[in-house]
Amino acid sequence: MCPLVVSMSRNQIILIIDDAWQNIQVLGGMLEMAGYEVQVATSGAEALQIANASPQPDLILLDVMMPGMDGFEVCQRLKDNPVLKAIPVVFISAIEESDQKLRAFRAGAVDYITKPFHNEEVLARVQSHLQLATIEELRREVAERKQTEEALQTAQDKLSALTDELGLIEERERRRIALAIHDEVVQKLALGKLKLDQALKNGLIPAEASVTDLQGILDVSMRELHDLSDHLSPPLLYELGLKAAIECLGERLAGEHGFRFAVSGDEAMELREDLRVTLFQMAQELLVNMVKHAHASTATVIITIKGGSVRLEVADDGVGFNLSDCREGFGLAHIRQRVARLGGAMNISSAAGMGTSVVIEIPADDRSKGAHHESQDTAGR
Repeated sequence: MCPLVVSMSRNQIILIIDDAWQNIQVLGGMLEMAGYEVQVATSGAEALQIANASPQPDLILLDVMMPGMDGFEVCQRLKDNPVLKAIPVVFISAIEESDQKLRAFRAGAVDYITKPFHNEEVLARVQSHLQLATIEELRREVAERKQTEEALQTAQDKLSALTDELGLIEERERRRIALAIHDEVVQKLALGKLKLDQALKNGLIPAEASVTDLQGILDVSMRELHDLSDHLSPPLLYELGLKAAIECLGERLAGEHGFRFAVSGDEAMELREDLRVTLFQMAQELLVNMVKHAHASTATVIITIKGGSVRLEVADDGVGFNLSDCREGFGLAHIRQRVARLGGAMNISSAAGMGTSVVIEIPADDRSKGAHHESQDTAGR
């Protein structure tokens, strides 16, 4: 949150509203000597016009008895105006009756000073009400800022939830496309390859080089489409579960980038689909991040479920980093936000030259979704 700053670069402005010049001169001279800037109006209409101008007065000293529009009506009009209603109004009048004072306060005045007055008393009350007005302005600014921040947080939470939902929708669409590639395109290519092989075997077509090339093209196309299908959406995630899918992913990355990989966990672990997909995506992102930055020779993934929570740990023996010296990149920050929205926690342990371990714990029951738990970072292993 940015600090609130109240500017005091200009003298505060006092508007005196009185039809008697003698009163204006006495009050005005006293206030100017005290360092205030003084504005003057001799009628209600003129006072409203001045109050609406810029800069607006910080406080108004108002006489009760004036020709035309009296002080009560002026005060009421000021308070009915949303732009001017926050300006404190102090009545100064020779009228001492209690009913008139009550009428002034009901009209919105913050104080009532009777004539004749003492200069020190007027200055003390003016200063007091200006300070109270400044505090009230600060209070309004804090409330408005808090309301804005809460609205922004609500919008951010909705956007984050929508992002998660879109991620699951995207995964379902990827799954649909992967199945279509495997069950339709690859199967049709396999059937065509089978018929081609049978035709060659039965001598229905000559065994020419072009036919042999076609067989090779079909084999390569089927392998590539099979790999594409697996990359779009790993079938093992749905057929054999989270551990098998992560094992397949880790072994592929290990083969491509030359590190040792191991995964452990319960083969029979049953998780709801959205959590299974989310944990796989997190493990994938952490492993890819490790490949890019850790320069590790070994990586391990451990998946356990205990006490109603799923625990995913991804660790490596790479270069590590000092948590106090590094800011989380978008990938880790995004994972942390997703974990928090699922009611879980993420802990990172790392130190320079000591590798890195990321532990994610998420309630397996979706009733915990939306709760926010604090995540902690721990230096060292």
